[in-house]
Amino acid sequence: MPSPRRPIRLVPTAPDPVGAPRRRALYSALRPFVLSSLIVFIAVAAATVMWGGRLATTEALGQAEATGRGVAEGVVAPLVTAELRAGDPAAMARLDSSMRNRMSDGSIFRVKIWTADSRILYSDMTELIGRRYALEADDLALLGTTHASAAISDLEHSENVDEQTHGQAVEVYAGFVGADGEPLIFEAYLPADAVYQNAYRLERALLPLSLGSVTLLLILLMPLAVSMARRVEHTEGERNRLLHASISASDNERRRIARDLHDTVVQDLVGLSYSLSAVAHSPSAPPGDEVARHAARSAAVVVRRDVAALRTLIGDIYPPELGAGQLPSAVAALLETTVGHDIRTHLEAPPVMALPVDTAVLVYRVVREALRNTVKHAEAHVVDVELVQRDGAVTAVVVDDGVGMRAEAQYGHLGLRLLADTVRDAGGAFDLTSCPGGGVRVTACVPLNC
Repeated sequence: MPSPRRPIRLVPTAPDPVGAPRRRALYSALRPFVLSSLIVFIAVAAATVMWGGRLATTEALGQAEATGRGVAEGVVAPLVTAELRAGDPAAMARLDSSMRNRMSDGSIFRVKIWTADSRILYSDMTELIGRRYALEADDLALLGTTHASAAISDLEHSENVDEQTHGQAVEVYAGFVGADGEPLIFEAYLPADAVYQNAYRLERALLPLSLGSVTLLLILLMPLAVSMARRVEHTEGERNRLLHASISASDNERRRIARDLHDTVVQDLVGLSYSLSAVAHSPSAPPGDEVARHAARSAAVVVRRDVAALRTLIGDIYPPELGAGQLPSAVAALLETTVGHDIRTHLEAPPVMALPVDTAVLVYRVVREALRNTVKHAEAHVVDVELVQRDGAVTAVVVDDGVGMRAEAQYGHLGLRLLADTVRDAGGAFDLTSCPGGGVRVTACVPLNC
């Protein structure tokens, strides 16, 4: 005796708001252009800042080299005499006075004059005079030339102990020849803040130009992007119209086939079933002709079974009550067909679901195929079905407590594979979760505009 069935409960839900598909399609087409434009804008801004900073640094270092050469040749060289080398106080005082006047504006905060043997001949810090420190090979290469080099320095060398309180500085080395004809190296330290200020000024000058040109280009391209987006939207609309026309033609053909089957073949078979039943139970039949009576009864049973199968096929070809928001009622009626299989069913769904016919038909097919699989193979006792309409899609979930399916069985199930392909072709998602002894869970999410 079949176990009692759980009642079917229809749960009301609030209808989803109807969006603006054309506007969404336009925004969807414009979104890649806007995102790529934003990325380009950020990339150009970053490149401008980096390039402007490097350019400003290069320019500031070039100015520092020019300053070093100018001071070395114009101020220091005439004052480096044989008397100065000999330590004459008057010569040293003249050079010191001249250098301090040059440093008074703050553009230079430390100077040193090096001899070829890496000895400090002069420095504004008198305690450094006469000391020896190891110079870099690149700096020693400036001896006997009028070349100069400049770089941002952290003042980490041993001779820079007294300058480290200044932080970073521009360190300039310039080669020159003193008045006594001996090659020397002039070293000066310039505040690094000037480099950074120049970089900031240059960036401020370049950013409006570079970003302004990019912005202007994007503004000029926006009408073209909108035009292309509208073309994409129009093409998408044409595709949807063709798809709907194809579906409508298919629906009409299914309806015609169902009507022809119902009005011709089914009616003829029903009439034949009645005739065979009448022959099998006719009192005027010759006595003892039990073989003929049995054959007539058997034929009537076969015909009635074929009629039932045809009616089921007609329902499959053109499911009932799906064109007026009656998907929940149709699914409830579908669940009623499990009465003779000792299966309890439970449906969670709103009483009415205002869906496009194509979406309703596809969801109905998902539930029907999952229910067929349960009845034929699952040996289940309970089947739960849930229908949810949310975020522009309908989700159908069918869960049973049967024996489950092996992975190879899932792959080889033609009906499930065809159904999964159909759902995915409609832009939806299909998932089947199962394990031996753990039942089967079928989930399909179908968009409303499939």
